[in-house]
Amino acid sequence: MTEQTAPKTSVREARRQYRKYRLAFEQTRDAIIFLERDRIEDCNPAALAMFRVPDVATFVTLDPCELSPLVQPDGRPSRAVLVEHINAAMREGQAFFEWRYVTWGGGAEFPAEVLLSRIDLEQGAFLQAVVRDVSDRKQAERTLREREQELAEAQHIAGVGSWVADFRTGRVRWSDEVYRIFGLPPEEGDVDQETLMAVVHPEDQSRFRSAIAASLRGEPFAVLHRVVRPDGSQRTVREHGRTEFDAAGRPVRMIGTVQDITVQSQLEDQLRHEKVLFEAILRGLPGVFYMLDMQGRFVRWNEQMETVTGRMREELDGLDALELIPVEERDHIEESIRQVFAGESVRVESRLCTVDGETPYLFNGLRVELHGHAYLLGVGLDITRQKRLEAILEREASTDRLTGVANRQCFDRELERALALYHRHESAVALLIIDLDYFKSVNDGHGHDIGDQVLVELAGRLVGEIRETDVLARWGGEEFAVLLPNTDVAEACQMAERLRSRVADASFAVVGQVTISVGLAGACPGDDANTLLKRADDALYEAKSSGRNQVVFARGGADSREC
Repeated sequence: MTEQTAPKTSVREARRQYRKYRLAFEQTRDAIIFLERDRIEDCNPAALAMFRVPDVATFVTLDPCELSPLVQPDGRPSRAVLVEHINAAMREGQAFFEWRYVTWGGGAEFPAEVLLSRIDLEQGAFLQAVVRDVSDRKQAERTLREREQELAEAQHIAGVGSWVADFRTGRVRWSDEVYRIFGLPPEEGDVDQETLMAVVHPEDQSRFRSAIAASLRGEPFAVLHRVVRPDGSQRTVREHGRTEFDAAGRPVRMIGTVQDITVQSQLEDQLRHEKVLFEAILRGLPGVFYMLDMQGRFVRWNEQMETVTGRMREELDGLDALELIPVEERDHIEESIRQVFAGESVRVESRLCTVDGETPYLFNGLRVELHGHAYLLGVGLDITRQKRLEAILEREASTDRLTGVANRQCFDRELERALALYHRHESAVALLIIDLDYFKSVNDGHGHDIGDQVLVELAGRLVGEIRETDVLARWGGEEFAVLLPNTDVAEACQMAERLRSRVADASFAVVGQVTISVGLAGACPGDDANTLLKRADDALYEAKSSGRNQVVFARGGADSREC
């Protein structure tokens, strides 16, 4: 890469990264809101849609508490609790909590999960809030709880009554339970045929008579029919019985039972509905669903699992789940499966072997007991976009936005690491502080846009000269810093002089020739970041005071000398 194309490439890459970040920011389905403490600074389109706010300009004028009810479900004031979460995020870096929101203008309430993350930039710390509407999940949880209650109650309901029909008298005798099932008050004496048929649903009477006729021919009496109670309500019953005959083969009586299976019938309908609903939920999950036995083999999964992995149903049935995990990650996934069956709830990141290669996923799992056997139920979510966003945010947090080189915070971390290695292993470390000479005249004469362009071009030229192991950072304004690990004073002087001469010999767009002054310091025993920086800064001051466009090595160290 030539000196002239390097800055353009750096700028283009920075812009490309920024576009990727904006694309993720604008297209994610979760609301993303940036705050400076409790003041809204920006939001993405998903936030506007979630809170029904027409535009960003309106959104940033809102107090965050305008989007919450006065109190949260636990009775605590929203404003006070929100301040607690904000303080926790600023103090600890993150705060994750459930929250109750309202749409703009006092609209509908909805539950959400919120992840507050502190992001530290050069100009200070601010908060990023990722808000996920969990209304559907909460409703599904409520529905499941209701169904579980109904099923638990249904399992305790059982009612079976007995009856005897005397064909000689035409009378029928019911037990008290039959009266209860039919919704009639118990009476003394027998029931006549007219009373019996009156409780059978009109549409089922023909089937009921046919069952009696078959029983009179010696077949077992078995019929499923409805009964109509006096209050108009209906019950579904199953009746079983047999007919007794005399020596001449004449029917004498029929004895049998009646069982109220209304709940069972309703449960069967409900279970059919639940199965359809369950299958629909599995199909609608944003990730892969899996159910593993104690050997870690697939026993149940959703269609998404087949689509994502490219495996047919026959291939997944009984397959060891570790076969879908890259070899180098199988040990910790196997340990996670073991932890789930030991009773722990587990969340773990791993790559999944998919049709697209190895895709990062977040897996969770919990143990359930079904029919006396233990299983692992879990869902895996594709976190490719999240990982990209995290990388972008990390890069944003450590990169100077104008020049694309490291920022001061990133440089401080690298300097501390290099000094730790120096004190531990005595590996040489040198530091350059570079100042663009007469930069004020560039800004005054050509404007700040041209001044920024010069800084970008200068950064590109410096990047083109330093080694891959060196760290270049924008120190502030027109100052840059270069960390030279494993570099002694002589080598550092050569590097500094090369940077100075290459800049002086170059022609910058619009402004033409510019020069730099360089202060250089090598690490000495007992140095910390502050002392090393001060010596380099003092050397820079001397370089500028002595006429600029020169390199000065810090005096006073163990290796003190001039370059």
